[in-house]
Amino acid sequence: MDVRPEMIINTATQGLTLQNEDGSMPPGVNGPHSHVMTGARTTSHWAITFLLAFSYTKTNLFAEAGEKCLKVLLSPKYRPRTGSFWHRQHPGKNEYNGLIGQAWTMESLLYGYALLKEEVFLRTCREVFLLHKFNQDLGLWHCLGIQGNTEPIEYTLNQQIWMAAIGSLLSEHYPEMEEYPLLFLDKLSTYLMVNPTGYISLGISYHSLLQRIKQKIKKPFLQQGITTLQDEKTVGYHVFSLCGLAIIFRHFPQHTFWECSQLQTALELIFTTKYENDISTNMFGYPYNVVGFEIPYILYSFNNIMPYEESHELSRKVLAKQIHDHYDPENSMLNRNTMDPITLASRFYEVYRFLAPEITNNDLEYGR
Repeated sequence: MDVRPEMIINTATQGLTLQNEDGSMPPGVNGPHSHVMTGARTTSHWAITFLLAFSYTKTNLFAEAGEKCLKVLLSPKYRPRTGSFWHRQHPGKNEYNGLIGQAWTMESLLYGYALLKEEVFLRTCREVFLLHKFNQDLGLWHCLGIQGNTEPIEYTLNQQIWMAAIGSLLSEHYPEMEEYPLLFLDKLSTYLMVNPTGYISLGISYHSLLQRIKQKIKKPFLQQGITTLQDEKTVGYHVFSLCGLAIIFRHFPQHTFWECSQLQTALELIFTTKYENDISTNMFGYPYNVVGFEIPYILYSFNNIMPYEESHELSRKVLAKQIHDHYDPENSMLNRNTMDPITLASRFYEVYRFLAPEITNNDLEYGR
């Protein structure tokens, strides 16, 4: 089972029925986190799905839908001040959803610029990225409030990885910006902590250790099975971290970080029966983080440093599981068997990474 062009087109067509007049899409609840969200995240994701369908069909209806998504993201509805995009409205949680909420919207703006060539998308992406204060000594980003105020450093590792991934993508357009992801990579071997079973820890270095002490986890991590919500998240976000690293690797393959033994251990884990069993019932896995779409991209990207013969078969297997278990062919939506069908449906967009259609085709004439 694979992702065929007609599946992308059918999904985008169904997405059109969900789009509001202003271009926004219905909000989900941040998967198992169950947060009250704005529509900024789902609108960002759907923008890419619409534009991916346009890249296959050259149908302006899809281009218009994608453009409307991106323009409402730039509007006061989702960027009410001069700072970050407004992603979350949950009591006790920040409004910008850490670094990751911003990374998702910036990713959509970059893809939108690649297809539609509207400078405002690229310009705004660069602006928001640079508004995030970067600590050069630590190689880490601070969060950014919606008012434009500097917030504390984000110590969730996958969020820092994804911020560096956006910096890598931006460096294609602004070569001087490569200093940010490169400084991050310079420090990453210090921060990356892989547990005895091969899983990447959620937190950065000592922050992760402190969390484990607070939880009084005395047994070796995950050696005795998944026993806490923190364990569940660590399993569910393992591939999400690797996916962000794969984006960075494709831009800076010569960096010495890629020789890190901990990275090799983390990559090898996804070939094991243990990982297959752990992720198969994990609520942050297939029903939320779409590992069946992310693993094929990871294996393709890292092929030069881990050319396993099993890579193709594993990619086929996880992709088939993602579609079989969660894609509803009757309504052309990735919304089955999940606690958050709205968010999962929007994450169908992640197929664009491993399909990698040429997004700079000269025959894409929308808006010219």
